[in-house]
Amino acid sequence: MDKQELTIIVTLLAFAAVFAVVPAVATAADEQSKALLTKGEGLLSAGNLAAAEIELKKVIDEFPSTEWAFWARVRLSECYYHQGRFDDCILEARRVVNLYPSQAPQLAAAWAQVNVGLGYKGKGELDAAIWELEKVESILGDHEDRGPVLKAKYEMALAHHNRNNRARSISLCRAILADPKATDHDRAFALVVLGSSLIDDWKVDEGLAQLQKVRDQYPGLQDAILAAERRILESKYIARHDYDGAIREGRVIIESPAVSEGRARQARYFMALAYFRKGDYDSAISEAQALLDNYPVFGEDHRQCYSLKARAYAMKKDYAQAISCLESLLATNPTDPETRATAEWDLATCYKAMGDSMRADERLQKLTSLYPKSHLALRAVQELKKW
Repeated sequence: MDKQELTIIVTLLAFAAVFAVVPAVATAADEQSKALLTKGEGLLSAGNLAAAEIELKKVIDEFPSTEWAFWARVRLSECYYHQGRFDDCILEARRVVNLYPSQAPQLAAAWAQVNVGLGYKGKGELDAAIWELEKVESILGDHEDRGPVLKAKYEMALAHHNRNNRARSISLCRAILADPKATDHDRAFALVVLGSSLIDDWKVDEGLAQLQKVRDQYPGLQDAILAAERRILESKYIARHDYDGAIREGRVIIESPAVSEGRARQARYFMALAYFRKGDYDSAISEAQALLDNYPVFGEDHRQCYSLKARAYAMKKDYAQAISCLESLLATNPTDPETRATAEWDLATCYKAMGDSMRADERLQKLTSLYPKSHLALRAVQELKKW
């Protein structure tokens, strides 16, 4: 063997060694990126949004060529949504959708498209949200995982319900219930929206029957049961002005020996609401404060109680206390733009009643600039012209 042949053999062996290492390196990168993604998803599920954002960005920055980087972007868009950063949510999700089908996995792209719709929902742009959510089915095609389509249909049903397009909402809910791939979770929450839409369409008994199915058929899904019971209490008592009945029902629920914290909190809120509707503002404030004191684990009922207390104090002309409650509400960082817009409007109203026109004007300007799609934005503009 001459020197030239030896050189060729050595070179070939070196190439073989390199190509043998490449799959091992790729596998290691895949495993590391997947582990980081799993960590980020766990933090996201636990509500530790800041830490989740850090871990998910690591996947994107350190392993951009892996499949898991696309999934990290999907989860990061969810993280932004829960932080109330809706434009960031839309932008991050579109980065995945725009790379389908050339690079992004089909299922990741479908979930990303769902998140685009959710981003517009968070901004209060329901027409845009529906438009984006309608695209999910075309992206998913005949993929065996129907989760994104079912989620999109649910969110569209909810959006149509909030726009008073009850016929479309009812149709979408029935489509979910008829889908063989729908999970118990899908069906339970579809029943909640279906029942609510039927009640709002003056089919009260049929709507209540659908809501009752949630309690009867899905006893393990407490969030769905709470949502159903909330609408039942509204329809049976509050909507019919039977405030004493709501208070009695609330007492029964609270004093039940095996009542869950969620049900007790909800019952306490409806008692406070009933007292407010009766004009008993002191009792309304007392019940709302009892919820805040007795149930420290934060929930949506806490936000509603801050709002209710603010309204009750305003009716008593104690505007300083009302403002304090509204500031506490905004400090909880509600994701619903209408909740934030309403709080800004109520703050402006309180400041105006106190004779502080400058602060009232600031709050109205904030409302119109941050929440231009709110139903209160036009009223705010009109008030600013008057002032």
